[in-house]
Amino acid sequence: MKQRVRLDRDRDVEIPVLAAVAAKRLASTLPNLATGMTDADFLKAMADEVSSGKVPAPRTIPINGPPPQPMTMWEYADGTEVRYKPLGDSNRPNKPAFSIEVKKDATVPDSGRDDAAFKVDASGNARPKNDRDMVNPHNKATRATQYDTYENAVLGPVHFPLN
Repeated sequence: MKQRVRLDRDRDVEIPVLAAVAAKRLASTLPNLATGMTDADFLKAMADEVSSGKVPAPRTIPINGPPPQPMTMWEYADGTEVRYKPLGDSNRPNKPAFSIEVKKDATVPDSGRDDAAFKVDASGNARPKNDRDMVNPHNKATRATQYDTYENAVLGPVHFPLN
């Protein structure tokens, strides 16, 4: 069974309902998701997911960043995916962070960030995966503060910094 989700600007995305449900389960499984957890606690929780057979062993791929770094990915059979950046990102430099995503097609291995249909917040709700998947009502050239505030409000809740 599939459900249609309007998150891409130009088209609806069909995703397996099971993947959306699984992403919500994962969001509730990882302790202290909304309030933050330590890097060690996160890595242990993911190791437990692997050892319990819920997800295959992760793979690590180099990403250009910023900052350039090895990113670890856990791909669940249902299309749920966890991405871990040990060096953070441009908004959280030198602070490990992760995100939970649902792939557009669970049967195809992830080949890049465009394979994700959406990201998931701490409550398991679908959110845009990046700024290209949302329409910001503010003009960056004339209202930069409002533009950035809006973007951070929409995209911030799907990036989980680790302590």
